[in-house]
Amino acid sequence: FDLELARKHTNDNPVYYEQYAHARVASLFRQLEEKQLGYNRASGDAARDKLTHEAEQDLMTLLLSFPETVSAAAKARSPQILVNGLRELAATFHSYYNAVPILVEDDAIRSARLYLCKAVKQVLANGLAVLGLATTLVLRALDSELVFFVSPSEIAQKQPAAGQQIRIGGLVEDGSV
Repeated sequence: FDLELARKHTNDNPVYYEQYAHARVASLFRQLEEKQLGYNRASGDAARDKLTHEAEQDLMTLLLSFPETVSAAAKARSPQILVNGLRELAATFHSYYNAVPILVEDDAIRSARLYLCKAVKQVLANGLAVLGLATTLVLRALDSELVFFVSPSEIAQKQPAAGQQIRIGGLVEDGSV
């Protein structure tokens, strides 16, 4: 596993796919806001039994087994085991995202699916953090949206220009004075 390559902002980055999955979940919550739909964590947790699609079951299985993946990587002193686990989770999430409508009208199902997506996002963030890597930083300037992959220390150094927003997960900092 080449940590320097993983810190690069290119498609050669072996964890780019995982970072992209994390950004996709964040994008779902921005879309939720734009569509003025609701999300209720407690309702999502209570409606987990409505997650019956095969892709949802696959995601839940991977999420439940992730602590074992981290343990195996630590015991073997092999970060590649963790990278492979994250890649499998990201691939399964991307398949789910493409196969199953998430922002549906039914409040309970939407909340349950978003609850699952938030769990995926959290596990990806945790796994990337264990590797010493960042998730995403999304800069919005006017109508365009740029995604940058940076380390947590780089986030602290970034100051948004006037009129720009920096979105870190669900947090937003803007460059207004």
